[in-house]
Amino acid sequence: MEENALAVVNDQLFQAIEAGDELPELNKQEEKKVMEHVNKLSLRFMRDAIKMAGIKSMNLLVRTAQSCMHTLLNYLHRKQLKNHTKLRSRIQDALCSFLYSLKDHYTDHFDHNGSMPLPVWLPLHEKLIQAIGPGEDSVFEGMEYELLSVVKNSLEDIGNGKTPSYRMADYWTMLLEKVSTALPGSGNTTLRAIFTLVAYNFNSARFVQYLVDRYMAGLPTAGNALEQWKHNLLHVNRIIEVPGYALYVNAASCKHTLTNIIQTEIAACNFTREGETFMASQPFLKYGLSVQQLALFLRVQVEAGVLVCDNVTEFFKTMCLHSCTTRADGLSAESLLKKYYEKDRGSIMILLEYNARMHNLLKSYLR
Repeated sequence: MEENALAVVNDQLFQAIEAGDELPELNKQEEKKVMEHVNKLSLRFMRDAIKMAGIKSMNLLVRTAQSCMHTLLNYLHRKQLKNHTKLRSRIQDALCSFLYSLKDHYTDHFDHNGSMPLPVWLPLHEKLIQAIGPGEDSVFEGMEYELLSVVKNSLEDIGNGKTPSYRMADYWTMLLEKVSTALPGSGNTTLRAIFTLVAYNFNSARFVQYLVDRYMAGLPTAGNALEQWKHNLLHVNRIIEVPGYALYVNAASCKHTLTNIIQTEIAACNFTREGETFMASQPFLKYGLSVQQLALFLRVQVEAGVLVCDNVTEFFKTMCLHSCTTRADGLSAESLLKKYYEKDRGSIMILLEYNARMHNLLKSYLR
């Protein structure tokens, strides 16, 4: 191979990409020569080119070729947006084919975490969007629209001119295939799709929030939320994760995050229950008065300055948690407050008797 072979190919490629803009269009013979060079792109060609540079690492060989194709394809894409030509399209197809051959045949050396060039990602992105739907061909057909939106928006999160890594693109392709094969049959398609997404670690923040909102909506409006959260945890624990898969490699797994959230809710329910049990177990102050008499008794103490109370309603709420009468096991703050301002003659007479008794007791203490 001639010493300047790599330079010749690069010059021809860039000239072809530039053709139609700054440089005049190539004639048929020149186009044929360019395509011959493009079609000769092979691992042997890249090996010889890298060898001339004194590099012998297979990893570096494949990744240098990958980086070269990435740069050329993105540059080609920008040029095509300004002025589309058939020759550029042919070069693009050839370069994409070479890039895929590197990925498929030398997968152990390929940088799967490297970002995809736009000409490779955009057609795949369009196929993924069509597969997600909505539409008759959607793999999510027949399930909750909210779930479809969550999956679609998670894919669109990649946007803003960025492209995903090859690994993430492969994950999306695999995931939609698994969802489509898991859904046929009887039963709730939404639940089966959710189980599949969790099993294959679709750890999108949107998806986790969707599941938490779904669990919250299923809580009983009145009753024991603790049992429902335990039921939810049981369902999540039954999902078996498939190892080696993740939408985001460096993030916690979907199942792990869900489990932590549900366990936190269970702990909160237990704390509330323990608090209620503790309050219920506290000793009660038992008054030998009726509710009417007790309300009047409290009013006298407040107005006489014995009890300093800025907010009678809040005071009654606190007091009722720990008080009862000989005639009632539980007190109602609303009932006390209602009777607080009533001047019941019978209650007044009874309290006067208690007052006389207390007066005599105090006098006896002085002896």
